[in-house]
Amino acid sequence: MKHYEDYQTLKDNWLGDIPSHWDALRIKRIFQERKERNNPIVTDFILSLTAKQGVVPVAEKEVSGGNKPKDDLTLYNVARENDLLVNCMNVVSGAAGVSKWVGAISPVYYALYPREDNRCNVWYYHRIFRLITFQRSLLGLGKGILMHESSTGKLNTVRMRISMDYLNNVVLPVPPKDEQDQIVRYLDWQLSKINKMISAKRKQIARLNEHLLFAVNEAVTHGINGTPLKNSDVFWMGDIPENWQAIKIKWLFDETNERNDECNAELLTFSRKRGLIPFTEASDKEPSASDLSNYRLVKPGQLLENRMQAWSGMFICVTR
Repeated sequence: MKHYEDYQTLKDNWLGDIPSHWDALRIKRIFQERKERNNPIVTDFILSLTAKQGVVPVAEKEVSGGNKPKDDLTLYNVARENDLLVNCMNVVSGAAGVSKWVGAISPVYYALYPREDNRCNVWYYHRIFRLITFQRSLLGLGKGILMHESSTGKLNTVRMRISMDYLNNVVLPVPPKDEQDQIVRYLDWQLSKINKMISAKRKQIARLNEHLLFAVNEAVTHGINGTPLKNSDVFWMGDIPENWQAIKIKWLFDETNERNDECNAELLTFSRKRGLIPFTEASDKEPSASDLSNYRLVKPGQLLENRMQAWSGMFICVTR
Protein backbone atom coordinates (compact mmCIF):
# COMPACT_ATOMS: atom_id res chain seq x y z
CA MET A 1 0.00 0.00 0.00
CA LYS A 2 1.24 3.48 -0.88
CA HIS A 3 2.10 6.00 1.82
CA TYR A 4 0.71 9.52 1.81
CA GLU A 5 3.12 12.40 1.46
CA ASP A 6 2.06 14.31 4.56
CA TYR A 7 0.59 13.27 7.90
CA GLN A 8 -0.85 15.05 10.90
CA THR A 9 -0.52 13.82 14.47
CA LEU A 10 -3.55 13.66 16.74
CA LYS A 11 -2.42 13.83 20.35
CA ASP A 12 -4.12 11.76 23.03
CA ASN A 13 -6.10 9.83 20.45
CA TRP A 14 -6.13 6.17 19.40
CA LEU A 15 -5.61 7.22 15.78
CA GLY A 16 -2.07 8.52 16.07
CA ASP A 17 -1.02 9.89 12.65
CA ILE A 18 -3.54 10.34 9.84
CA PRO A 19 -3.09 11.78 6.33
CA SER A 20 -2.93 15.56 6.46
CA HIS A 21 -5.87 16.03 4.09
CA TRP A 22 -8.22 13.98 6.32
CA ASP A 23 -10.41 15.57 8.96
CA ALA A 24 -10.85 14.30 12.51
CA LEU A 25 -14.32 14.94 13.94
CA ARG A 26 -16.37 13.88 16.92
CA ILE A 27 -18.99 11.22 16.22
CA LYS A 28 -21.80 13.69 16.88
CA ARG A 29 -20.59 15.74 13.90
CA ILE A 30 -20.53 12.69 11.62
CA PHE A 31 -23.63 10.79 12.79
CA GLN A 32 -26.89 11.50 14.46
CA GLU A 33 -28.86 9.02 16.52
CA ARG A 34 -32.16 7.72 15.20
CA LYS A 35 -34.66 7.88 18.06
CA GLU A 36 -37.66 6.32 16.37
CA ARG A 37 -39.85 4.21 18.64
CA ASN A 38 -41.78 1.25 17.26
CA ASN A 39 -44.96 2.73 18.71
CA PRO A 40 -47.26 2.69 16.85
CA ILE A 41 -45.81 -0.48 15.34
CA VAL A 42 -43.76 0.19 12.22
CA THR A 43 -42.27 -3.32 11.85
CA ASP A 44 -42.39 -6.76 13.48
CA PHE A 45 -39.08 -7.80 11.88
CA ILE A 46 -36.76 -8.08 14.88
CA LEU A 47 -33.02 -7.62 14.37
CA SER A 48 -30.14 -8.86 16.49
CA LEU A 49 -26.58 -7.56 16.74
CA THR A 50 -23.54 -9.67 17.67
CA ALA A 51 -19.81 -9.10 17.45
CA LYS A 52 -19.41 -12.21 15.28
CA GLN A 53 -22.31 -11.84 12.85
CA GLY A 54 -23.03 -8.14 12.86
CA VAL A 55 -26.68 -7.26 12.22
CA VAL A 56 -28.89 -10.26 11.39
CA PRO A 57 -32.56 -11.21 11.74
CA VAL A 58 -33.07 -12.59 15.25
CA ALA A 59 -34.02 -15.99 13.76
CA GLU A 60 -30.50 -16.26 12.23
CA LYS A 61 -28.62 -15.44 15.41
CA GLU A 62 -26.02 -18.16 16.00
CA VAL A 63 -25.02 -17.38 19.57
CA SER A 64 -27.37 -18.67 22.26
CA GLY A 65 -28.23 -16.61 25.29
CA GLY A 66 -28.89 -12.92 25.59
CA ASN A 67 -32.30 -11.35 25.93
CA LYS A 68 -35.27 -13.20 24.47
CA PRO A 69 -37.46 -11.37 21.92
CA LYS A 70 -40.14 -9.29 23.58
CA ASP A 71 -43.82 -10.02 22.95
CA ASP A 72 -44.65 -6.31 23.10
CA LEU A 73 -43.22 -4.86 19.87
CA THR A 74 -43.83 -1.31 21.05
CA LEU A 75 -40.88 -1.72 23.45
CA TYR A 76 -38.48 -1.75 20.49
CA ASN A 77 -36.91 1.07 18.52
CA VAL A 78 -36.75 1.21 14.73
CA ALA A 79 -33.62 0.84 12.59
CA ARG A 80 -33.56 1.80 8.93
CA GLU A 81 -31.51 0.38 6.07
CA ASN A 82 -27.84 1.43 6.23
CA ASP A 83 -28.06 2.52 9.87
CA LEU A 84 -24.90 1.79 11.86
CA LEU A 85 -26.07 -0.14 14.93
CA VAL A 86 -23.95 -0.06 18.09
CA ASN A 87 -24.66 -2.13 21.19
CA CYS A 88 -23.98 0.25 24.06
CA MET A 89 -23.29 -2.72 26.37
CA ASN A 90 -20.90 -4.63 24.08
CA VAL A 91 -19.34 -2.04 21.77
CA VAL A 92 -15.90 -2.63 23.36
CA SER A 93 -16.05 -6.23 22.11
CA GLY A 94 -16.99 -5.24 18.55
CA ALA A 95 -20.79 -5.41 18.71
CA ALA A 96 -21.46 -2.99 15.85
CA GLY A 97 -22.75 -3.47 12.33
CA VAL A 98 -24.72 -2.02 9.46
CA SER A 99 -28.38 -2.93 9.05
CA LYS A 100 -29.55 -4.15 5.65
CA TRP A 101 -33.19 -4.03 6.72
CA VAL A 102 -35.87 -1.91 8.30
CA GLY A 103 -36.37 -3.66 11.61
CA ALA A 104 -37.15 -3.52 15.31
CA ILE A 105 -34.12 -3.22 17.59
CA SER A 106 -33.45 -3.41 21.30
CA PRO A 107 -33.30 -0.09 23.16
CA VAL A 108 -29.68 -0.93 24.09
CA TYR A 109 -28.70 -0.48 20.42
CA TYR A 110 -27.82 2.96 19.11
CA ALA A 111 -28.98 3.45 15.51
CA LEU A 112 -26.66 5.99 13.86
CA TYR A 113 -27.09 7.53 10.42
CA PRO A 114 -24.91 10.08 8.58
CA ARG A 115 -25.61 13.77 8.96
CA GLU A 116 -24.41 14.23 5.38
CA ASP A 117 -24.74 11.30 2.98
CA ASN A 118 -22.28 12.83 0.56
CA ARG A 119 -19.57 12.89 3.24
CA CYS A 120 -19.95 9.52 4.89
CA ASN A 121 -19.74 5.87 3.79
CA VAL A 122 -21.30 4.03 6.72
CA TRP A 123 -19.41 0.82 5.85
CA TYR A 124 -16.11 2.65 6.35
CA TYR A 125 -17.11 3.53 9.91
CA HIS A 126 -18.40 0.01 10.44
CA ARG A 127 -14.80 -1.16 9.85
CA ILE A 128 -13.54 1.34 12.43
CA PHE A 129 -15.95 0.06 15.09
CA ARG A 130 -14.62 -3.46 14.44
CA LEU A 131 -10.99 -2.43 15.13
CA ILE A 132 -9.61 -3.77 18.41
CA THR A 133 -7.50 -0.62 18.84
CA PHE A 134 -10.63 1.52 18.60
CA GLN A 135 -12.59 -0.76 20.93
CA ARG A 136 -9.82 -0.56 23.55
CA SER A 137 -9.88 3.24 23.35
CA LEU A 138 -13.48 3.13 24.60
CA LEU A 139 -12.76 1.20 27.79
CA GLY A 140 -12.47 4.29 29.97
CA LEU A 141 -15.91 5.54 28.89
CA GLY A 142 -18.00 2.68 30.20
CA LYS A 143 -19.78 2.02 33.47
CA GLY A 144 -19.87 -1.49 34.86
CA ILE A 145 -17.70 -4.26 33.47
CA LEU A 146 -17.60 -8.02 33.14
CA MET A 147 -15.12 -9.22 30.53
CA HIS A 148 -12.88 -12.08 29.49
CA GLU A 149 -9.89 -11.64 27.18
CA SER A 150 -9.27 -14.44 24.70
CA SER A 151 -5.85 -15.64 23.55
CA THR A 152 -6.13 -13.36 20.51
CA GLY A 153 -6.72 -10.28 22.65
CA LYS A 154 -10.44 -10.17 21.87
CA LEU A 155 -12.72 -9.07 24.72
CA ASN A 156 -15.68 -11.38 25.21
CA THR A 157 -18.73 -11.45 27.48
CA VAL A 158 -18.57 -7.71 27.97
CA ARG A 159 -21.10 -5.68 29.90
CA MET A 160 -19.84 -2.12 29.84
CA ARG A 161 -22.51 0.45 29.09
CA ILE A 162 -21.29 3.52 27.21
CA SER A 163 -23.78 6.35 27.03
CA MET A 164 -24.40 8.16 23.76
CA ASP A 165 -23.26 11.38 25.42
CA TYR A 166 -19.78 9.90 25.90
CA LEU A 167 -19.73 8.12 22.54
CA ASN A 168 -20.67 11.33 20.74
CA ASN A 169 -17.40 12.91 21.82
CA VAL A 170 -15.16 10.15 20.47
CA VAL A 171 -13.01 11.42 17.59
CA LEU A 172 -13.01 9.52 14.27
CA PRO A 173 -11.11 10.10 11.03
CA VAL A 174 -13.02 11.62 8.12
CA PRO A 175 -11.32 10.97 4.77
CA PRO A 176 -12.86 12.46 1.62
CA LYS A 177 -15.97 10.50 0.61
CA ASP A 178 -14.41 9.07 -2.55
CA GLU A 179 -11.47 7.84 -0.50
CA GLN A 180 -13.79 6.19 2.01
CA ASP A 181 -15.51 4.41 -0.88
CA GLN A 182 -12.15 3.26 -2.23
CA ILE A 183 -11.07 1.93 1.17
CA VAL A 184 -14.34 0.00 1.55
CA ARG A 185 -13.98 -1.55 -1.91
CA TYR A 186 -10.38 -2.51 -1.18
CA LEU A 187 -11.28 -4.16 2.14
CA ASP A 188 -14.22 -6.03 0.58
CA TRP A 189 -11.87 -7.33 -2.11
CA GLN A 190 -9.27 -8.43 0.43
CA LEU A 191 -11.92 -10.03 2.62
CA SER A 192 -13.30 -11.96 -0.33
CA LYS A 193 -9.83 -13.29 -1.18
CA ILE A 194 -9.14 -14.29 2.41
CA ASN A 195 -12.52 -16.02 2.79
CA LYS A 196 -11.84 -18.05 -0.37
CA MET A 197 -8.45 -19.07 1.03
CA ILE A 198 -10.04 -20.05 4.35
CA SER A 199 -12.69 -22.12 2.54
CA ALA A 200 -10.03 -23.91 0.49
CA LYS A 201 -7.95 -24.64 3.62
CA ARG A 202 -10.99 -26.00 5.46
CA LYS A 203 -11.72 -28.37 2.58
CA GLN A 204 -8.07 -29.46 2.60
CA ILE A 205 -8.17 -30.03 6.37
CA ALA A 206 -11.40 -32.03 6.01
CA ARG A 207 -9.74 -34.29 3.40
CA LEU A 208 -6.67 -34.75 5.61
CA ASN A 209 -8.89 -35.64 8.58
CA GLU A 210 -10.67 -38.23 6.45
CA HIS A 211 -7.29 -39.67 5.44
CA LEU A 212 -6.17 -39.71 9.09
CA LEU A 213 -9.33 -41.49 10.26
CA PHE A 214 -8.94 -44.09 7.50
CA ALA A 215 -5.28 -44.65 8.41
CA VAL A 216 -6.09 -45.03 12.11
CA ASN A 217 -8.98 -47.40 11.38
CA GLU A 218 -6.81 -49.56 9.12
CA ALA A 219 -3.94 -49.70 11.62
CA VAL A 220 -5.99 -50.59 14.70
CA THR A 221 -8.26 -53.12 12.99
CA HIS A 222 -6.06 -54.63 10.26
CA GLY A 223 -2.54 -54.02 11.57
CA ILE A 224 0.44 -52.73 9.62
CA ASN A 225 2.31 -55.90 8.75
CA GLY A 226 0.10 -57.24 5.95
CA THR A 227 -0.88 -60.35 7.93
CA PRO A 228 -3.67 -62.51 6.41
CA LEU A 229 -7.09 -61.60 7.83
CA LYS A 230 -9.94 -63.53 9.43
CA ASN A 231 -13.53 -62.69 10.32
CA SER A 232 -13.72 -61.21 13.83
CA ASP A 233 -17.47 -61.89 14.13
CA VAL A 234 -17.75 -58.31 15.49
CA PHE A 235 -19.85 -56.04 13.28
CA TRP A 236 -17.89 -52.77 13.69
CA MET A 237 -14.49 -54.50 13.60
CA GLY A 238 -14.85 -56.56 10.45
CA ASP A 239 -11.78 -58.59 9.49
CA ILE A 240 -8.72 -58.67 11.75
CA PRO A 241 -5.28 -60.31 11.40
CA GLU A 242 -5.53 -64.08 11.85
CA ASN A 243 -3.14 -64.03 14.85
CA TRP A 244 -5.27 -61.45 16.74
CA GLN A 245 -8.06 -62.12 19.21
CA ALA A 246 -11.33 -60.24 19.78
CA ILE A 247 -12.25 -60.23 23.47
CA LYS A 248 -14.57 -58.19 25.70
CA ILE A 249 -13.37 -54.99 27.34
CA LYS A 250 -13.93 -56.43 30.82
CA TRP A 251 -11.13 -58.95 30.18
CA LEU A 252 -8.73 -56.15 29.22
CA PHE A 253 -9.35 -53.49 31.86
CA ASP A 254 -10.27 -53.12 35.51
CA GLU A 255 -12.21 -50.06 36.63
CA THR A 256 -10.59 -48.06 39.41
CA ASN A 257 -12.63 -46.24 42.04
CA GLU A 258 -9.78 -44.53 43.87
CA ARG A 259 -10.98 -41.33 45.51
CA ASN A 260 -9.22 -38.00 45.87
CA ASP A 261 -9.16 -38.30 49.66
CA GLU A 262 -6.15 -36.05 50.19
CA CYS A 263 -7.66 -33.35 47.93
CA ASN A 264 -4.24 -32.41 46.56
CA ALA A 265 -4.76 -33.48 42.94
CA GLU A 266 -5.42 -31.06 40.10
CA LEU A 267 -9.00 -30.91 38.83
CA LEU A 268 -9.21 -32.07 35.20
CA THR A 269 -11.94 -31.95 32.58
CA PHE A 270 -12.64 -33.30 29.09
CA SER A 271 -12.13 -31.19 25.98
CA ARG A 272 -13.15 -32.47 22.55
CA LYS A 273 -10.25 -30.80 20.80
CA ARG A 274 -7.51 -31.13 23.43
CA GLY A 275 -8.39 -34.22 25.44
CA LEU A 276 -7.98 -34.14 29.22
CA ILE A 277 -6.93 -30.68 30.40
CA PRO A 278 -6.81 -28.72 33.69
CA PHE A 279 -10.21 -27.27 34.57
CA THR A 280 -8.69 -23.79 34.77
CA GLU A 281 -7.72 -23.98 31.07
CA ALA A 282 -11.27 -24.83 30.02
CA SER A 283 -13.18 -22.24 32.05
CA ASP A 284 -12.68 -19.04 33.99
CA LYS A 285 -15.26 -20.24 36.54
CA GLU A 286 -14.64 -21.91 39.85
CA PRO A 287 -15.50 -25.63 40.21
CA SER A 288 -19.15 -26.13 41.12
CA ALA A 289 -18.16 -28.41 44.05
CA SER A 290 -16.04 -26.99 46.84
CA ASP A 291 -15.27 -30.44 48.29
CA LEU A 292 -13.16 -32.45 45.81
CA SER A 293 -12.70 -35.46 48.11
CA ASN A 294 -15.51 -37.36 46.35
CA TYR A 295 -13.89 -36.93 42.94
CA ARG A 296 -12.13 -39.92 41.41
CA LEU A 297 -8.36 -39.92 41.17
CA VAL A 298 -6.75 -40.54 37.78
CA LYS A 299 -3.11 -41.44 37.22
CA PRO A 300 -0.78 -41.47 34.19
CA GLY A 301 -1.32 -44.38 31.83
CA GLN A 302 -5.00 -44.87 32.65
CA LEU A 303 -7.74 -44.87 30.02
CA LEU A 304 -10.65 -42.53 30.76
CA GLU A 305 -14.17 -42.89 29.39
CA ASN A 306 -16.76 -40.13 29.47
CA ARG A 307 -19.88 -42.15 30.25
CA MET A 308 -22.19 -39.52 28.79
CA GLN A 309 -20.30 -39.12 25.52
CA ALA A 310 -18.45 -42.39 24.94
CA TRP A 311 -20.51 -42.84 21.75
CA SER A 312 -18.76 -39.78 20.29
CA GLY A 313 -15.25 -41.04 20.99
CA MET A 314 -14.59 -39.49 24.40
CA PHE A 315 -11.93 -42.00 25.44
CA ILE A 316 -8.63 -40.51 26.57
CA CYS A 317 -5.36 -42.10 27.62
CA VAL A 318 -3.87 -40.08 30.48
CA THR A 319 -0.21 -39.23 29.91
CA ARG A 320 0.25 -36.33 32.35
